[in-house]
Amino acid sequence: MSQFTNSTTNANTHANTHNAATGMTGTGLGTSSHNAGTGYNPTSNSNQPSKAAGTFHDAKGAVKEGLGRATGAHTMAAEGRQEKLSGKQQKDAAKTQGFVEGTHDRAQGHQQATHGALAGDQSHRTAGNLCNTKGHAEQQLNRGNAF
Repeated sequence: MSQFTNSTTNANTHANTHNAATGMTGTGLGTSSHNAGTGYNPTSNSNQPSKAAGTFHDAKGAVKEGLGRATGAHTMAAEGRQEKLSGKQQKDAAKTQGFVEGTHDRAQGHQQATHGALAGDQSHRTAGNLCNTKGHAEQQLNRGNAF
C-alpha cells in the first residue's frame, strides 16, 4: 500500500510541475485554463512552441510571400517564405510536445490504474484509466505531419 501512496504522490508532484510549467490548472479532461483571460497574443515571444502561433506565422508568411511575388519585391517574398517555414516548424514542435505529453499521461494512467487494481482501489483504477484515455486523446490530437 505504501508503494501506491508514493506513486500517487509522485504523480501529483508531476501534475503540479506540469501545470506550473504550462500555466494550466486542473487534472481532468476539459479543465484546462491555459491562456484563459490572459489576452493571449499569438505573436508573443514564448519559449514554448504553440500551434496557434505557428498557424499565425504560417498564414502571415504565405500572405507576405504572395504580396512579394505579386509586386516583384523579392526580399518580401523571401521573408514570407522564411516566416511560413518558421510557422510550420513551430506547429510541428508543438505537436511533438503534445504527443510526448500524451504518451507520458498514458504511461502514468496505466501505472495508476494497475496500482489501483492491485490494491483493490476502484477510484484510483478509474482515475488511472481516465488519465490513460486523456493521454490517448492528446496523442490523437497531436498526431500528424510530425509522425
